[in-house]
Amino acid sequence: MTNKAHTEIAIIGAGPSGLMLALSLVTMNKSSVPLTITLFEQEDDHDLQSRANPDRSYTIDVTGHGRLAIQRIGDELLARFDKELIPFRGIQAHQLRRTLPYSEGGWTGSRGDICSALLHELKAILEANTSNTNVTFKWQSQATGIDPHSGTLTFANETGVQESMNFDLIVAADGAGSLFRRSLEDKQLLTTTRYSIPNYSRILHLDTNDPATAFDPALLHLFSLRPWAVGGAILDAEAAHKSTDVVAESLAKDFYVQMGYSDDKPIGTMESVRELLTNIVVRPQSGTASNPLGNYVSDDETKAYAARDVYHTGRTVECSTLVGNRCVLLGDAGTAFPPVGQGVNAALEAATVLGECLSDELKKDIPDIQTATERYNSRWLPEALACAEIANSVVYGSPLNMAKMFLLGALSDVIGVEFVGPQLAKDASYSYVDALATSRRRTRILGVISITLLALLFVAI
Repeated sequence: MTNKAHTEIAIIGAGPSGLMLALSLVTMNKSSVPLTITLFEQEDDHDLQSRANPDRSYTIDVTGHGRLAIQRIGDELLARFDKELIPFRGIQAHQLRRTLPYSEGGWTGSRGDICSALLHELKAILEANTSNTNVTFKWQSQATGIDPHSGTLTFANETGVQESMNFDLIVAADGAGSLFRRSLEDKQLLTTTRYSIPNYSRILHLDTNDPATAFDPALLHLFSLRPWAVGGAILDAEAAHKSTDVVAESLAKDFYVQMGYSDDKPIGTMESVRELLTNIVVRPQSGTASNPLGNYVSDDETKAYAARDVYHTGRTVECSTLVGNRCVLLGDAGTAFPPVGQGVNAALEAATVLGECLSDELKKDIPDIQTATERYNSRWLPEALACAEIANSVVYGSPLNMAKMFLLGALSDVIGVEFVGPQLAKDASYSYVDALATSRRRTRILGVISITLLALLFVAI
């Protein structure tokens, strides 16, 4: 894994983690030794495809750990996100009649919005020729296999012809269903542990009565606890392609809602969906009376939602290691967990950690890439596992679990001390390991205090 004259790295997947790693290397690599990155993506250039999938899209907030990762890249990327994504300013809990402000900076958007902003910045740096790192994009190229010992990657190019290339390092950033994680497992270079909780999701599109006016696009909206319904804005399909020229906050928005259930049973008829949406009362911006969520859903979307696929979003995959010889796992490929606002944020941070480890090693006269990947593994694997455990603590279909989360959250608002793991995880001043430990410790202390008070009350009576 040592290359004295030239280092070649393959990144499989041009999602948030793959693009962020390329950006990290382009901006952090100060070595005089040439570095070449080849980025493989089975889909087309992000600017040539839709930013949203009506069956799977949901609004992602880039905050906390994600914003910290972007800040590490530099002011230019921060400015890019300020321009091309929607600012995030807090959460509106409709049933509680409260808005929880967020002042630490961040953005919301679809996965496509995030990828496009990263790609635009990467291309801008490459066009300015201010980096000694060369990046080649292979769009519509499906990676099909690896030899982790030799660093050989096989792939089908955009015409479908099979090719192979050799690399000093192959970074698998190919998502939760990673082909290369399974390949490393088959070759006994790692083991995986899988967990499952009853969290299932459907996506609802708010497509009538101008939801972008009714609901502040700069907020995430907790419309309901049962079913769990969290909605937010993304750029609409046509406006998204103007985002490099116009500030995104001024562009047209679409609203999507992630609806969470405890099982994957059919949702029912169009009439039952309409009844469900009628029973979810939402509170638009001031000056508008409370009304049913269904007022913002057309008959066509109601019908589509009744037939829409449900996705099991409660699955977790944990790896014993993120490194297998010349292959390293990044983002969801290494640790996939249920969505609690940390999937993309953790992936962005993981990419900067790997970028830092590789860049530090490349400065040496004789770099050893395996030393860099092992350092990344020791730094990031505990963080990824802690984040997965935090994510598994949120179960949509458990009234007891949701009541506990709600009560702890309400108590946190009153006394100013956070107990809930997912909320602590949003604070970049905590590592994910620290957020998990702090949540456990504070919850135990709260339990002891509660039992003590109950015992004293019983004695007094």
